[in-house]
Amino acid sequence: MFGTVYFRAVTAEYKRVKNMKKAKKYVVTLLMTALFISAAAAAPSVVRSTLPTVAAKRVTGRTIEDTVECTGTIEPRYAKDLYTAAGLTVDEVFVKNGQRVRAGDPLFSVDKSATVSLWESAENGSDEGGDEQVSKLLDGLIADYFTSAVGNMFSSFSDGGAGGDGRGATSELLVLVPDVVTASADGVIANLAIEDGAYADGSAPLLRICDTSALFVRCELPESFASSLAEGLDCVVTGDAFEDAYTATIKEISPVAKSVSGGRSTLECLAEIDFPDEALKAGYTADISIILSRKNGALTVPWSALNEDGDGKFVWILLGSRAYRRDVVTGTELDDCVEVGGIESGCLVVSEADGVIRSGVQVRIRNIN
Repeated sequence: MFGTVYFRAVTAEYKRVKNMKKAKKYVVTLLMTALFISAAAAAPSVVRSTLPTVAAKRVTGRTIEDTVECTGTIEPRYAKDLYTAAGLTVDEVFVKNGQRVRAGDPLFSVDKSATVSLWESAENGSDEGGDEQVSKLLDGLIADYFTSAVGNMFSSFSDGGAGGDGRGATSELLVLVPDVVTASADGVIANLAIEDGAYADGSAPLLRICDTSALFVRCELPESFASSLAEGLDCVVTGDAFEDAYTATIKEISPVAKSVSGGRSTLECLAEIDFPDEALKAGYTADISIILSRKNGALTVPWSALNEDGDGKFVWILLGSRAYRRDVVTGTELDDCVEVGGIESGCLVVSEADGVIRSGVQVRIRNIN
């Protein structure tokens, strides 16, 4: 009886211990399986973290321009300085600086008595014949200053009796001196140098008439650009005195270079502003960008994408998730990019890379611009 009980107790203990061993083995197996699964899941992340990280740029065609920059001065179509060679006395001035006038508009009136007295004084103080001296004064007045209408009045006097027949009398001269001097062309008054009652001796212009219906930029370029310059080139005009940018066209290139210090010459150009408005004033300083050439559909890459080694210049092209070397040739250089040949429009080039890249290596793409 005792032996039977003892045997059962031993058998039960044996089974309990055996079950515990099985449980431990199961637990160990379960833990190892879990560790294996975790390691397998983490492996791609570990691999990805060791790949070079890159930023990519998609290459598309664009228009690039080769330009030259210079500074010039805005000028009117023409500026006509008005002189009097014989001298006269101004009675009343009818215009002011900045005033727009049309051909035939009165500019100023002449004090005829004072002017004739001036001429008679010149006649009396000369060794030449009176009529001959007055004729010279009038001829100088016509040639240097007055409009054609005024010139015709004086011509009638000169043709009719500058031969010493007494026609130089004060009454005759009063008839011939114009009452009013008028504008010979449309324009804007500038550099007005006369005032009421002033005497003008002809040593300086009385005033200037500027035709501002068209405005030009006159500038000088180094002679090294001579072969690239041509009439008809497009330009962009900007300046500190006006906000907008204006387009312009090269209208004239000087046939003669201008010598400057340092042994280099410059070439003068005249560019007509296409659509001038009231914001532009003759005399303003202007910055002008002359477009020497324009290329459409050019392929460019950022400077950061261009690499160079002993074999030449190249970029990294992305095909899928791998980078491949592509040799290129460079063209026009811009501030933020460079023209390249040897790649296709639409391809992805590596613009930035964290890590070393070798041809065919797998990369992790951070972003595409």
